[in-house]
Amino acid sequence: MNNVAGIITENDEGYIFQYDEKYLKTENSKPVSLTLPIFVHHASQIQKTVPLHRK
Repeated sequence: MNNVAGIITENDEGYIFQYDEKYLKTENSKPVSLTLPIFVHHASQIQKTVPLHRK
């Protein structure tokens, strides 16, 4: 099954990858890449955005 893991957007500072909420809630969801980890800052909070490139 193919699932949408997230989206990449561009802003003035570069590119941002944001994991999809539904993907993060999927049992055994994994990072799409070693360079795009899923960060857990607190037990109840998951950071969903990862900067990809800074201009």
